[in-house]
Amino acid sequence: MSWIKELGSRFYKDEELVSHWKQGHEWAFDEIYRRYVERVYHFCLARLGKSDATEATQEIFFKLIRGRESFREGSVFSVWFWTVVRNLVND
Repeated sequence: MSWIKELGSRFYKDEELVSHWKQGHEWAFDEIYRRYVERVYHFCLARLGKSDATEATQEIFFKLIRGRESFREGSVFSVWFWTVVRNLVND
C-alpha cells in the first residue's frame, strides 16, 4: 500500500508534501529530498566548491528535518526552503 502513496507523491504540491511529512509520513520527506537534492548540491557547489558541497547539502537536509515544524501552513514551501539553504551556505 505504501508504494501507491510513494508513486502518487509525485503529483503532490510541495506544501502538501510538507503537511504529510509533519503528520509523520516519511515518504513525503523522501519525495521532497528527491525533488531538491540535486539543485541544492549544485547551489552549494557554485558557492562553496566541491570539497564542501556534499557536506553542506547533507547539513541542509538535516536542518530541514530538525526545523520542519517551523514551516507554517499556508506559506510557500520553496521560499522557506531556499531561505534555509541560503542561510546555511552564507554562515
